[in-house]
Amino acid sequence: MTSENLVYLIALPLFSSALLMLLGRKADKWGHVFATLISASTFVVGATEFFAMIDRPEASRAVT
Repeated sequence: MTSENLVYLIALPLFSSALLMLLGRKADKWGHVFATLISASTFVVGATEFFAMIDRPEASRAVT
């Protein structure tokens, strides 16, 4: 069974770090808040997928 949400575990931090690097000092006022929110959202995606996996039958818990 595949999960389309797993791509966000890599995509969110990748694109947000690229955005912060491209903006440089323009993001000094809000960059730390943005990075914290992205980290929290990545955790939420991971936790959601974990609990979705736990709800599946044991035979279908493998993610491919």
